[in-house]
Amino acid sequence: MRKNNIAAERKKVGMTQKDLADNLSVAQTTVSGWERGAYEPDTSQLDKMSSIFDVTIGYLMGYEESNYKPSTMHEIRTGIDFHKWDDNRFLEEEFRSDEEVQYEKELDKEKKYTEHVLRQHWLNSKLPIHFESFYINRALDHMIKSERARLLQIVQLAFPNAFTRIFEGD
Repeated sequence: MRKNNIAAERKKVGMTQKDLADNLSVAQTTVSGWERGAYEPDTSQLDKMSSIFDVTIGYLMGYEESNYKPSTMHEIRTGIDFHKWDDNRFLEEEFRSDEEVQYEKELDKEKKYTEHVLRQHWLNSKLPIHFESFYINRALDHMIKSERARLLQIVQLAFPNAFTRIFEGD
């Protein structure tokens, strides 16, 4: 019998078995049976618990070790777990030269400073737009027409609903 993570996730969010049972319209004894592994929830119950606990169904049922849910369309489409990639990148640091590590740190510093300066420009501009929009507009100002067109294609593919909302008036 595989150990599931239902009880652990329920406790993380501060729910009792009764609270979870009420949310799922089942008896408390049913939740108890799931947690003990006596039987498994049906797919609709798993889907609801996955949403409540913000974990994957595979993790909830003990099939996966990580409760990581992909958050970007690219991660969903490619199956790439960028959190694991970042962990591996840091593990590889010990195999990189001091110069490479220092160069990356300088790039990170420069990026943070650039974002800070840009944020100050945005605040001073008093434009009624989100900072992210301001940031993107500044980047677009420094692109040639073909680069802007390509970026627009990529954004339309990644976020098709956003462009539908433009014509619906938000």
